Amino acid sequence: MSTENQILKTQIIIIVIALIGVVGNAVITNWYKFFLKPIYQTPVLNTLLTSTSIPAFTTTTALKLGTFLGSKLTQQPSISPRPSSPLSLSKSNQRYQVNDITFDLQRCQRSGQTIRCYFLVTNQGADLDLGVDSTWTNRTRLIDSSGTPYTATRAELGAVKGSDRISDTIIRGGRLKMIIDFAGVPIEVNKVDLTVAVGWGSTWELVKIPNVVFSDLTQQPSISPRPSSSPSLSNQRYQVNDITFDLQRCQRSGQTIRCYFLITNQGADLDLGVDSTWTNRTRLIDSSGTPYTATRAELGAVKGSDRISDTIIRGGRLKMIIDFAGVPTEVNEVDLTVAVGWGSTWELVKISNVVFSN
Repeated sequence: MSTENQILKTQIIIIVIALIGVVGNAVITNWYKFFLKPIYQTPVLNTLLTSTSIPAFTTTTALKLGTFLGSKLTQQPSISPRPSSPLSLSKSNQRYQVNDITFDLQRCQRSGQTIRCYFLVTNQGADLDLGVDSTWTNRTRLIDSSGTPYTATRAELGAVKGSDRISDTIIRGGRLKMIIDFAGVPIEVNKVDLTVAVGWGSTWELVKIPNVVFSDLTQQPSISPRPSSSPSLSNQRYQVNDITFDLQRCQRSGQTIRCYFLITNQGADLDLGVDSTWTNRTRLIDSSGTPYTATRAELGAVKGSDRISDTIIRGGRLKMIIDFAGVPTEVNEVDLTVAVGWGSTWELVKISNVVFSN
């Protein structure tokens, strides 16, 4: 009898577990019937506990139930890679705009596990010192479909390169190239979201470009040359207080450009200086935002490859010549900036749309 009692108790326990399972399942799948319907409605529980609604429960059924529950508890969430977009960034740029500054993503190129992203930055507002945070806060990064971030390792902005916070000047109406490098991106990652931390003054902003698809390293960013115009018909002028800078011409000889200025002073006598290479702000910038910094300057009777100065009297004039090297022959029009100073004042002479003569 003790054995029969033990079997009976086991069967009762199994039946109770089955009832709990059935009732629990019913409550979960029909929760809205309990909580979203009026409380005076006939309870659903009465119909759930009838003999016809309880399935036959055996030891085999219990084993199957245990196996099913065990398999569900041990399953891990899977991460499906994003499907590759049929559109390539080489065919369509992606743009992010903050106030008067536009960031055009030209492409992101893969070389092994390294990704290099190219931007063209355009400024339609006032002159400003633009900064990019490549590694300082880890906010310049790629994020794949699993949420894994890959932070930047290096940045290039205009003529400045570095692996921390870097900055360069972008003038009103000017353009600069920006390049960001990322390392350790697995080969199977083919699409990401991209954020770049940029700033000016006390403002910092995240440039956000979603769904970036990588291109091959063999594809190089294309540069559309500006349409050629004729600058020989009129000089281009920039004036600061009583000092006037007249650009007479910029001549090409191979990959070297030489620009000629006539400076006129209508104010008091002063020692005028030009910064040819010290800060890399005397430069040409082509339509892709690529800068070509000066290599040498000549001001009056003084020549040099650093900061030089000469005296210009009231009502007097001085010639100024600036040389630039390594300018590709396909570049036919640029923006020109020259860093000049007197006393404690430094100013950027800005001449737009300069076309080279032979």
